[in-house]
Amino acid sequence: MKVAFTIKVLHRALLRVLIPTNVIRCIHKLDGKRWSVLANGSNNGVWKNIAKTTSFLKKIKIEPKEIISQNPIDGRWESKFTSEGRLRVCLLRERIELSNHMVNDEPFDWGKATPFKILLFIWIAKQGRIPSAVALCQRRITIPSTMCGACNQGEETSDHILISCPMAKMVMDLILNWSEINGERFSSVKDMLLFVSRKSGYNNEKNLLNMILCGTLWCIWVCRNKRVFENIPTRPTIIVERIKALTFTWCKYRTSCKKVDRRVWNLCLFYCL
Repeated sequence: MKVAFTIKVLHRALLRVLIPTNVIRCIHKLDGKRWSVLANGSNNGVWKNIAKTTSFLKKIKIEPKEIISQNPIDGRWESKFTSEGRLRVCLLRERIELSNHMVNDEPFDWGKATPFKILLFIWIAKQGRIPSAVALCQRRITIPSTMCGACNQGEETSDHILISCPMAKMVMDLILNWSEINGERFSSVKDMLLFVSRKSGYNNEKNLLNMILCGTLWCIWVCRNKRVFENIPTRPTIIVERIKALTFTWCKYRTSCKKVDRRVWNLCLFYCL
């Protein structure tokens, strides 16, 4: 919530070329110094909360001057997180995630092709904080066993459910073969996301692959919940078909690939590019 609040406040702050006086005074600690009025903006509303964002940024070892600084040549206030006069939230979020902060330690791709609900689930799973058996025990919730109910070969952690469980491995292998990626095995959700970010190729291919793998983890999670709460087991081949159907819908209606054909999609997703 603090990250979202910080981004929201800074987003509103950077939408204007001229920053209100109290914002600059707070960030650069200019109280007690001679000051000239640089803006006619209102001091009400969100501007009164700018001190909260500066204190949060310092906690995660980001100097507020890194977000908003003064150009020494013309004296204008600027930010490297803006483009064409508008704040790039993705750049600011990436900088926060790269900071020495307990929430995250790597950049995360918040692409538009994948629904935000799914991305949020993947982001939480990357941190190992989805409600697995082990996570529930750590939160002092009593459950019969922390062992995986699908394989009984390991404790049910986030990475085990989505990556390490034999059922998840089988589904992932089928999806990677469909994506023409052979011989790749992931050890964790973080490892999977790192593989996508480092993969060479065009951006649209990387975005498509990221969408497919995020959809894969989501479908594995949904089928796990049906098995646990409704006692409905699902075969890996059925899960793969659901993944293809779900990601086809995302590709057709959330990307520029509007003319993608379902039959071609089922054969190989990269034939659609």
